[in-house]
Amino acid sequence: MRLFATCGQEPNAQGSNGKSGDSSPVLAPPSSETIILKKTNNGIVFLLKSRNGEFTDPGTKLAYCGQDAQRKYAEQKARK
Repeated sequence: MRLFATCGQEPNAQGSNGKSGDSSPVLAPPSSETIILKKTNNGIVFLLKSRNGEFTDPGTKLAYCGQDAQRKYAEQKARK
């Protein structure tokens, strides 16, 4: 699956490019970005996203966990 998005920053958004001399935020211009999700096997999804129109990082593997697995994980984490 390939998703296309136009990304922009609202005032007060995290990651703004700093402040101008009068303390107003300096925002990044909107940019067209792409997110690619590829199903590999056994519930594993590969996530690749562009930044400033370029694919610069190697991507990330994500595992899908059903509700039962998520509930067990949350219960174990709560016990710690």
